[in-house]
Amino acid sequence: MTAANRELIQAQTETIQHLKASLKAFSESRRTPPPAEPAVKVMFQDLRAAVDEVVQGILSREVVPAVTQLSEECRSENQRIHREVFETIWDRVDPALKLTDAVNHWVSKFDLPAS
Repeated sequence: MTAANRELIQAQTETIQHLKASLKAFSESRRTPPPAEPAVKVMFQDLRAAVDEVVQGILSREVVPAVTQLSEECRSENQRIHREVFETIWDRVDPALKLTDAVNHWVSKFDLPAS
């Protein structure tokens, strides 16, 4: 190896070491997170005042109509079921009531003393 080659290798080695050190310094600076912003103090009342209007709007636009509709549908379904049960029971009880009325009418013709 000639002296010129040694000098060239030495210069390139120094350049590589310098680049390596620069890269390491740059990498280290990137690993450190940026300084945090100071904490913002929010008072509960301020937060609530800001949120209340939004929440009340959502409630009045979406929740109240949905609950009202659900209530009406439940009431309607309850009435339907009640009507169905009443008709079913009445269909079974009505013949017995008519028979009882007929027997009562027949017995009342005998003019029997009360027991």
